[in-house]
Amino acid sequence: MRWPLWLLVAGCDGVFGLDHVSRPLDAPTAPFDALLACTTVPGHDEDHDGIADDIDDCPEIANADQLGTMDGDDIGGACDPHPTSDDERVLFVSFAASDACWPATDSNAWGIHDDAFYGAVPASGGSLTKFYYAVSNVPPAEPGFTYRAHVVIDATPNAKGTFAIVANKGAPQGQILSCALIHDTAAGDTVQAFLTGSNEAHAPTTVVPGGYSIELRYDQTTASCKVTPDGQPTIATGAITFAALPVDHLAIALQAISAHVDWVVVYRP
Repeated sequence: MRWPLWLLVAGCDGVFGLDHVSRPLDAPTAPFDALLACTTVPGHDEDHDGIADDIDDCPEIANADQLGTMDGDDIGGACDPHPTSDDERVLFVSFAASDACWPATDSNAWGIHDDAFYGAVPASGGSLTKFYYAVSNVPPAEPGFTYRAHVVIDATPNAKGTFAIVANKGAPQGQILSCALIHDTAAGDTVQAFLTGSNEAHAPTTVVPGGYSIELRYDQTTASCKVTPDGQPTIATGAITFAALPVDHLAIALQAISAHVDWVVVYRP
């Protein structure tokens, strides 16, 4: 699998390089304030649960009750990736507005409008890939992360196409770790966890226009992928294993598929 075009996004590229940023809802720290200023719109409510994103303990999943878990980490039980151990949310983007963090680049093939991040394959065909968030100074000893997005597939090609969330080592030329939805009329549709030059894991599915929650979970030497079509059961791959992999960029990728992304969120232990 090759992603031929990589574009860095300006701004907010040091969040993973910060010391652990706590998320007390009543008194955010200065680094978290900076993150909010970059990625949220005051009063915006992405999940429509009546609680604004900047004070919602699960801004991506409706939970009006705001119930937490026993770990006491201020992440709501509806979205906590590790309910029995401490996590922090280091990134949430609702795409409610276009700003310096999310410029419309790539010949306007990518753009933010209608509360989402749109990527449309040009009429000439081909692939589009765009970094949406530059992650800097992530040491190999970092314990990993959980990277999620909600995507709506707007159109699938007649032959083959891919939507993926990507963790990239040494971008733009490094190894690619991804969780992908692959539409392939010849070989069959799959959910795929993939690492360049290493191994991959697949699970069968059907990729049709509609909404999907997609998750890449990474812990330095293993990774797994799961996809939940809206209103349907989750499809999960097995884990892939590899040597310790420093990750310094996260991305969204399209190949011959038109789609829009409603939100992205990143948690780490």
